[in-house]
Amino acid sequence: MSWLLGVEVETIHALEFAAPMWKVSLGLFLAIVGLLLLWKSRKGLPKLGLEMGLWGTLAAVLVILNAEPVLISEVQSAVDGKVVMLIDSSASMSVESEGKSRYQRAQKLASRLQSDIQGEVDVWYFDQALTQTAPDKEQLGHQTDIAQALRSVKDRYLGQDLQGIMLLTDGVDRSVLSDVMTDLPILPGPLNVIQMIEEQTMFDQSVRSVETGGYAFQRLNFDVKAHVQGEPDGKLDVELRKNNEIVQRETVQLDAEGKGTVTFTVRPLEVGRFAWEVAIPVHVKDVVPSNNYFPVVIKVVRDEVRVLQVCGAPSYDQKFLRLFLKEDPSVDLISFFILRTHEDLDSNWASNELSLIAFPYEKLFTEELETFDLVIFQNFNYAPFFSYQSEELLGNIAQYVRDGGGFVMLGGDLSFDMGEYANTPIEDILPVELGTVEQVDLDRFVPVLTAAGKVHPLTRLDRQSDGNQLAWSQLPEMDGANRVAKLRRDAASLLNHPTAKDDEGNPLSILSVREVDKGRVMSLTVDSSWRWSYSEALEGEGNQAYLRFWKNALRWLIADPDDARAVIRPSRENAFLGEEMQVQFRTRDTQYLPTRDQTLDVVITEPNGERQTHTVLTDQNGEATIAMTPTQQGVYQVRAVGQGGDVNVQTVFAVSSRIAELETIQPNVGLMQQLVGQYTQSGLESKWMAESDELDPIIHNTAKQSVIQRELTSLLNAPLWYLMLLPLSLGALVIRRRNGGR
Repeated sequence: MSWLLGVEVETIHALEFAAPMWKVSLGLFLAIVGLLLLWKSRKGLPKLGLEMGLWGTLAAVLVILNAEPVLISEVQSAVDGKVVMLIDSSASMSVESEGKSRYQRAQKLASRLQSDIQGEVDVWYFDQALTQTAPDKEQLGHQTDIAQALRSVKDRYLGQDLQGIMLLTDGVDRSVLSDVMTDLPILPGPLNVIQMIEEQTMFDQSVRSVETGGYAFQRLNFDVKAHVQGEPDGKLDVELRKNNEIVQRETVQLDAEGKGTVTFTVRPLEVGRFAWEVAIPVHVKDVVPSNNYFPVVIKVVRDEVRVLQVCGAPSYDQKFLRLFLKEDPSVDLISFFILRTHEDLDSNWASNELSLIAFPYEKLFTEELETFDLVIFQNFNYAPFFSYQSEELLGNIAQYVRDGGGFVMLGGDLSFDMGEYANTPIEDILPVELGTVEQVDLDRFVPVLTAAGKVHPLTRLDRQSDGNQLAWSQLPEMDGANRVAKLRRDAASLLNHPTAKDDEGNPLSILSVREVDKGRVMSLTVDSSWRWSYSEALEGEGNQAYLRFWKNALRWLIADPDDARAVIRPSRENAFLGEEMQVQFRTRDTQYLPTRDQTLDVVITEPNGERQTHTVLTDQNGEATIAMTPTQQGVYQVRAVGQGGDVNVQTVFAVSSRIAELETIQPNVGLMQQLVGQYTQSGLESKWMAESDELDPIIHNTAKQSVIQRELTSLLNAPLWYLMLLPLSLGALVIRRRNGGR
């Protein structure tokens, strides 16, 4: 049988066809057409079936030959075993000595060993996994896992005998190697550990880690705890920096292992994300200066909301709002009402004869103002109290808002125009303009929710849009309202009067909001919102409408930066070098509707000062995302500016190159000698050598491995086909002649 096919039958593994598909298809098509024409021309003749069978078999053989059949045979043979070389490509191998890193020395040593080895050498690089591609010195892995590398060798060379295994490493292994010494993989050849070591102890000072708790509270002290390492029993200067300026400096006494801890205490005054750095001045002998610096971004949040409520006269509205604020555990309330005026002080009454308290307005609106998150003027007329300082004190409040504070003016007979706030610094920050002739509307009414009010978080009484509108329409009537001249163009009206108009003929705004620079302002021109509480209480449903409204208002007025209309959110505030990040942008208009197709010019400033520029377009949700992979350690600044000028926001995130393996950079000779000793005890030939030794690795030249060789044999010239084609052709022609054909 073998001589018919031209190949040993016992070695045949598979049959394949080498011809392209178009050629096979064409041959099959021509064979079918030829047989159909032949059958049609000979139809009805005797012995046609036998003749057609012979022609069909002949056509099938020709089709197979046209497909170019190839036999694949496999032959097993024994060849010399390989030498496997494992080169450590982890972070600790980047440590330099005399101008060359351990990794460079290992590569050079590997090349020299390869030239001395007779036979095939497989070179692998490993950190936590094996690869045959040599990484650049800037791309070394973050962790060594020698046990996993040895397990991979066992699996990859299963069933083979290796001449030897050479492990080139510094032995800095922070994985579970020391814990699995009694359960090491059985290797297919002798193990040679060649360790990269330095004759002198490496000098390295480092910030090992920094603990912050993840976030801090505004106006409360928090600790930045840094764990550092240096010379045993030595001292180390450690600095806390912000914006490249030294904020605090401490000298740390290190223990016998060279470890120490320093705690810096910080009191943040603003909310948001802020970058800090713990740093050690770099010593000229430091072999790993990159770990002397640890950047960290801390998110500062509010612990309590500090609210100043100033009322000109007692009322139900004042009583209900004060009670709401006092019962909220997250609010620190300072409330003033029933106050002494200058007329009281100028009277002939003695101080101890007056029951009214003195109003410390000068201190409140100068020294203490910045300590509050929100200031509420509730039916308060400033003139009887501020006297000649009114312009200065009201100006302080306006500047406080521009710097990020919240301000509310509520209605009443002492508010808005009736409180003489027209043409004052307070009017400049209100969402409405004052100076209207008719200052009050006494008709009872139910406020109407506007288009902006339907989506604004402040007026969200129900999560469902239809339910929210229904909730507002079912609230009780208000007892009249203060009139205003008109709504400012950069403000949003959330509730309107159903019938009354302002000076420009537009619906009179009842509830309006405005963002003034960094701050937020709300005006509510009624003094009867307390009725929203009684309405639901009478129906046995509690005072949820009133509470929800003021909770929403409180959250919006003192919003964290993440609740602003334009927000940048990095996927991580503290990332690692080489880690992919997503930077998300979200924008809303003044009515808090998503700004679709908003073009943002984004600048990402890297730690070295270089800038990446991007242009993004927001989607239907007012969102856009940039994917990036940080390549530098330090603080990244991200700024987004809208091409229309209405967006200008920024944030920061920190990137650390902190690699746990670099916390201890001394070569671990003891661990590698323990590895060799464990294999020796288990019966495997093993040897430990230093790179500076006269290297004489254990190599078994007699080791063999079985190799299966694949051979391809074309069947076009096989005798089998000629022995088939000749009788088939003659048989078909003979029968054709007997049937009278030609």
